Amino acid sequence: MWKCKINPTFEQNSFLKIFLQPEICVEYNETLKTNEIEILNGNSTIKYQWKDIFSYFETYAIENWIKNYDYYYLQNALKDWERGNYDTLVVGSSYACFGYDDKIESEHTKNLALPSQDLYYALKIIEECKRRTQYSIKNIIIGLGYYSFYSDLSKTENEDELSRISNVYKPIFGDEHNAIILPPQIETKQSVIWNIPSILSYFSNQIYNTIFGEYFSVLHERKKLKTIMWDDKTKEWNELLVVEREEAGKKRAELHNKKIRYYESYIENTQLLSQLASCCEKNFVKLYICIFPVTKEYWNYIDKQMIDNFYNALSDIKGKIQVLDLNECKCWDIDDFNDMDHLSAVGAKKATTLINKAIGISTKL
Repeated sequence: MWKCKINPTFEQNSFLKIFLQPEICVEYNETLKTNEIEILNGNSTIKYQWKDIFSYFETYAIENWIKNYDYYYLQNALKDWERGNYDTLVVGSSYACFGYDDKIESEHTKNLALPSQDLYYALKIIEECKRRTQYSIKNIIIGLGYYSFYSDLSKTENEDELSRISNVYKPIFGDEHNAIILPPQIETKQSVIWNIPSILSYFSNQIYNTIFGEYFSVLHERKKLKTIMWDDKTKEWNELLVVEREEAGKKRAELHNKKIRYYESYIENTQLLSQLASCCEKNFVKLYICIFPVTKEYWNYIDKQMIDNFYNALSDIKGKIQVLDLNECKCWDIDDFNDMDHLSAVGAKKATTLINKAIGISTKL
């Protein structure tokens, strides 16, 4: 039987409750130094300095957070939503993740959009937020691209993208959607002594608070997350030559244009959004569909039929929605973009101000 012995003057008892497996008995031993702990199992004894244990698991937790960033971020952001007084929820793809800065708002909006988040999992997040909040949701903003109705994360052939279900959405929602085979989930340590899930939960909460609940941080820098489709990887978007930007915009748009063949996903996503719109209307929740801006280099090559189909889908929605197409605004310049179709920090502030003004949210400037 495992035991833990500490000096009666040990000052970290609250942490021991978090760190140790619940079945491990804690006893006192006055011969131990104040910050020492002793782990015993039969005749086997291991002595530790508490600071070494704390430091080891702190490092391990940071490494895990970085390795599975979106999981730990979303897990803690949902807890933040539950604790906070939020009435406006932002979900959607990387366009919304990069494009809406909830920190310049009046502290009642939470952005839970993530890279590659499709409509299905955006709606899962909406359902979870409705379940967790004691306040009424007033506004839901879904950030999309023109190709979004054709996207189904669970049907992608890209294993890295599919692993987002293995590592983020399935652990949180227990839902694989249409996936048949998923890549293996990132594994964490197992221990009969240390309560690894409890330890990771504690430190992930600390990390979330340290980065002020922001998705982009020193651990996850916006500029380093740009989609690079140009040769010189050291260059930022606004440092590229005109011909380099044109080529990159064409590549990106043509990649998205290929999605138009996924008609089944188009139908399913239209139905999902229609169900949400009806539910929002019944519950007096305003639903906004926001199309975030793209560069002119991307716009020049996007399949205009895809844009028409996007608006056709919206016209088929049964329920009240309001559409904000930020591509109709001619205020965007090169410094507003991180890459071909994602906003920079400067662009995000501009987009957020436009969105907040449109839906009647006061913006902190």
